Amino acid sequence: MSDDETKLLLSLRNSLGITQEEHSGLEQEIQLEIYLEALVEGWRDGAISPEESERLDVLREAFGLSAENTSGLSGRCATKS
Repeated sequence: MSDDETKLLLSLRNSLGITQEEHSGLEQEIQLEIYLEALVEGWRDGAISPEESERLDVLREAFGLSAENTSGLSGRCATKS
């Protein structure tokens, strides 16, 4: 995020009365939702392709999610497909 975007986000957060803690919680929820959507999409055809696995790795790294924490999610999605 650029400096201008950071300043704009801070201004918006302050005008809405959202604390840093609430912001962090919302950010984590959204990141997890994005990861889960990618995971469900990957399992839609019954298996995760190498490309989908790479995309999930990129998302995990970008969002600071550990492979250990997300492996259970992958298993649950696999059993539902």
